[in-house]
Amino acid sequence: MVGVFFGGHAGPTCASGEVTRRAFATLPFTARLTLGERLSQRRPDLLVKPIFNSPPGETQYPAWLAGTWDATQVFDGFVFPSPTIPRDRIMREPTVPGLQRLSVVSVPDMGKATCRFSLRFSPAGGRCVEDKRFNLASAVDGSLEARVVQRVEYDAARNPNRCSIVFRPGKERNAERVELFFNSRESDDSRVADGIFVTSEHLRQVTFGGSAVEGVVRQVSGSYGFFSTFTRLADGNVRRNLLTAAYLEPTEQEALFFQAVDQPVLVFSHEALLVPAQSQTESTESGPRLLGGQA
Repeated sequence: MVGVFFGGHAGPTCASGEVTRRAFATLPFTARLTLGERLSQRRPDLLVKPIFNSPPGETQYPAWLAGTWDATQVFDGFVFPSPTIPRDRIMREPTVPGLQRLSVVSVPDMGKATCRFSLRFSPAGGRCVEDKRFNLASAVDGSLEARVVQRVEYDAARNPNRCSIVFRPGKERNAERVELFFNSRESDDSRVADGIFVTSEHLRQVTFGGSAVEGVVRQVSGSYGFFSTFTRLADGNVRRNLLTAAYLEPTEQEALFFQAVDQPVLVFSHEALLVPAQSQTESTESGPRLLGGQA
């Protein structure tokens, strides 16, 4: 049994560091070649990064996700799916998304055993969409158990594919500002009537932070994709299975990039239970809350 350590936290052990079969088994099967069908194959190598795509719009979520939720997220393992790049070689590339704190900003401590934060999905013009500003600030602050986010800049009406996260001065050594570029989105609502909704989102993250050279800003780029399965439970709660696929960047991992141009080299798994927030009014008016009790 091998333990996993990220950001100073020990993740749960799993044989050979593989994502548990249970995590993949919960992903739905559809009769067509949809996102749900690809995920149901339980093959991490199918989580490919789109190379050519049109600018995506916002994802429309099912009405049963509308509202504010208290989420408890558990780390469920990881796998190295590349047939050509050895595991130890990938681990020597610290800028691969997920290996450093905040390199995947909305899952800032990838291997932390348990995180608690809030999520919100809001009505907008007859649709239900994610409240990006609220969710990003909540996920970062809640996962790190401190108020480190100063503000999130996002205007879906103007550009749903660009987002900036600014951190409070001196709070995070690894990041002063993060820029997110959403390159593609996909969803599968073929089983939404049964309480199952599947979505994916591919991002490029550029992280700006301090460096060892005075006056020089450190800049790191990373590409990753989120694959989420939301399942509505009989008690009104929602379970989310989240796969995070990390890809190589030619500017960061030049020596390895052409061995896995669009293939993931690391896939992380998390499972979260979403419970309706105790006070929807409080959640909406006061902004993101820290569920771990930290100030």
